[in-house]
Amino acid sequence: MENKTNKPMAKKTANKEVTAQKNEAFIYDLKNPKSIMDFSGILKQFIEKQSLSCTIQKKMYVYVDGWKFAGLNFGLTAVIKSITKLSEHGDLLYVTHVKKKRWRNNQWKETVEVEYITDIPEQAQVDEKLPGVEFQRRIRHYKYQCECDIINIATGQVVGNGTAICSNLEMTKQGFDEYAVSSMVQTRAIAKAYRNLIGYVMTAAGFESTPADEMEEAKAQSNNAPKEEHNTAPIPEVKNASQEQTPEQKNASELPEEIKMEIERFTDAEQLIEWASKQDEKSHLTFRALVQKKRDALDPSYKTKTNKTKTPLKK
Repeated sequence: MENKTNKPMAKKTANKEVTAQKNEAFIYDLKNPKSIMDFSGILKQFIEKQSLSCTIQKKMYVYVDGWKFAGLNFGLTAVIKSITKLSEHGDLLYVTHVKKKRWRNNQWKETVEVEYITDIPEQAQVDEKLPGVEFQRRIRHYKYQCECDIINIATGQVVGNGTAICSNLEMTKQGFDEYAVSSMVQTRAIAKAYRNLIGYVMTAAGFESTPADEMEEAKAQSNNAPKEEHNTAPIPEVKNASQEQTPEQKNASELPEEIKMEIERFTDAEQLIEWASKQDEKSHLTFRALVQKKRDALDPSYKTKTNKTKTPLKK
């Protein structure tokens, strides 16, 4: 007669063998420092070979696929838990963009940023006339929040999570359709969940522990920043500039940033020229070049209109 009492024991043994096989498939252990250091070299090589990182201000940030690869080698996978729309259906907003100067990397850099947001048409008209405004847009607003879990593949247990938000009001998301905002928020949540659990693994591999998908705005500002103006730039309406420069001018330090910023604030060419003619720096060639450049931007026909009656900026 067959012994039935041995069957449960055989079943338990089989389950243990399956679990052991699953665990053996992932040879790296988050609890073992040596295991992490052994894997860090493989991770670095994979990310560099597949171009899964970007450089922002001389630091390396890894994209979400690099984080997925790292997680998989430790037996981890990401699962979206929920995605929620935070904006109201049919939200229409007036978004006003303003030109600003930010001090970055030891120099002033010009940026255009969202400054005013309103859903009231009357307020939008007021915002549009404020100083420094570049342009105003009327957009349909999309904003999503996503939560993601990190699952241990062998046990099925939730071992970590992360939450992210994405909106088309962000500098790098302007003009995004709703599906693109929804997709991006999931990417961010996945990367954030991995970062919360295995950020130190990326650090061990020589990368930043912040995912590249969270650094998009910083990357855009770094890539689009205008180059600093130098005294060697072309100077309109000044002939033989190098010959006309006095020794004092040649040895003069860079024009103060406050003066450059003051020039940029003007919105009327006549007022700019009147102000410039009263400044001590009016003989400084860089000053003259910046004033004339700003003047031509405000009123391209100014030179033609004043050719017979005025000298734009006298020494």
